[in-house]
Amino acid sequence: MKKIWTILELMKWSEDYFAQRQIDSPRLDAELLLCETLGLSRVALYTNFDRPVGDGELAAYKALVIRRAGRREPVAYILEEKGFWSLNLKVSPAVLIPRPETERLVDLSLELLKGPLLARRDQPIVDVGTGSGAIALALASELADALLWATDLSAEALAVAQENARSLGFEERVRFVQGDLLAALPAEVQPVLVVSNPPYVAHEERDQLAPELSHEPASALFADDHGLAIIRRLAAESFARLQPGGFFLSEIGATQGRAVSSLFSAHGFEDVAVVQDYSQRDRVVRGRKPS
Repeated sequence: MKKIWTILELMKWSEDYFAQRQIDSPRLDAELLLCETLGLSRVALYTNFDRPVGDGELAAYKALVIRRAGRREPVAYILEEKGFWSLNLKVSPAVLIPRPETERLVDLSLELLKGPLLARRDQPIVDVGTGSGAIALALASELADALLWATDLSAEALAVAQENARSLGFEERVRFVQGDLLAALPAEVQPVLVVSNPPYVAHEERDQLAPELSHEPASALFADDHGLAIIRRLAAESFARLQPGGFFLSEIGATQGRAVSSLFSAHGFEDVAVVQDYSQRDRVVRGRKPS
């Protein structure tokens, strides 16, 4: 006799299956994929534990499980969306998946724009290497008067960012431009704040990374010179383009704080500081251009 699976049984089986394959968040992934398959919210999932899963639903769910556990595709790419800050963003393999630790960049940017830069937050703010648009759009959601620019070398990434801006109603609030780092900006744009989550993973670390990262764009992850090549270029460009008294914030790897701080100082930044993320790991280096 053919087994009839209930939502609860399928969830428990999936959680165990994912855990056996060393998926980091087996329960959450099972829930999200079941919600996608059944068209239910997570609350509805929990209030319908005894509901039988139909044959068509079971086949569709199995296909998603294969993508997650077999191919190790990130859930965000399977669902084509990822939450960041207070926003729900579209993502695709053309962009890096926004991560919680990057929200620290948003926090620090807002601290500056509501503090030392309060009187100048109507001046240009630039998100370099915007990807999905996560940082720029998070800032747009918090600062109604901000003049935001977002750059990316990838036309495919910019298309995703622009779609996110339209869906959030921010298409008139953020100016997206294609090009290499700050060279993408019109010559007359002189920012008061440059913020970036640049590629900073060393090529030598590639084999040590989780298999899910193989699905993300390598150009958004890896950099030469032990992961510092892009940050080095961006520090020089930021110092040249920033207004006096402006700030540059860059996300970094957890072991790069000392090296990046020295790099910032070497390019002329003052008040250089390493800031930790919510897990107490070095995550951001901040520097100010002298007034």
